Amino acid sequence: MPDLEHDLRALAAEVEWPPTPDLARRWNQMATPPVAIRLHRRLLVALAAALLLVPSAALALPAPRHAILDALGLRHVRVERRPTVPVGHDPHLGARTTAAGAARALGGAPLLPAALGAPDRPYAIGSIVTAVYDRDHVLLAQAGGALQGDILRKVVSVDDRVRRVRVAGRPGLWLAAGHAYAWTDATGGPVRSGAALVWERDGRVLRLEGPRSERTALRLAETIR
Repeated sequence: MPDLEHDLRALAAEVEWPPTPDLARRWNQMATPPVAIRLHRRLLVALAAALLLVPSAALALPAPRHAILDALGLRHVRVERRPTVPVGHDPHLGARTTAAGAARALGGAPLLPAALGAPDRPYAIGSIVTAVYDRDHVLLAQAGGALQGDILRKVVSVDDRVRRVRVAGRPGLWLAAGHAYAWTDATGGPVRSGAALVWERDGRVLRLEGPRSERTALRLAETIR
């Protein structure tokens, strides 16, 4: 129970909710302290359950990544909020490669969107493969192999909102505003990114950048095989 209470308190602190009336002051005028404490715990449980039942809830994720991303099925992604977002210019794509080279880096064939076909420029660096589609201005990056700890780090402004979505039935995050990202097992610091969709599938972390709208990104992600 102590661990559950700790996780629920952390979860409640990480979610932005609409302003609520000052119910605590009114309740304290009627209830004894032990009863008020029990009510507070029940409210936390209700809030946590409500969050998990609303697939499109907008989240405000502080630094560092907490239990909420584990609950969303994103165990290898970390989202940080900072007043300013430091960015570099080198996207750290690695070296040009082939389909066979991409499969070796990932430990299996890369997942690619059937709607776009074969990429114009595949790259590999470590266990990360990036497929670039020049005509469509789309970039699909994925990390494979033995995933341990945080693989992908996203850095957003304190004013940006991160939206919870479902990607072909799997939990994911949609970052509509420009932000920075870094693969933790690649060389270099965070680099600039446009709107991006992030999710995990079949033991891989995927990042889709390029589609300008959430709907377009989700439709494209649904064609990935």
